[in-house]
Amino acid sequence: MKKEITKQKNARMPEELIWKIKEAAAKNRRTESQEMIIRLEKSFDETVTQ
Repeated sequence: MKKEITKQKNARMPEELIWKIKEAAAKNRRTESQEMIIRLEKSFDETVTQ
């Protein structure tokens, strides 16, 4: 069961993206969760303007 959960997480969020979020969070002094929320909000804003 645990392997399935790990596979789902990897499929949803590639490791490269995880590292980008971690680096951005450290650079901007935010938590990883805050950084992910900010990126999601920006992606919705870009979708609406297009």
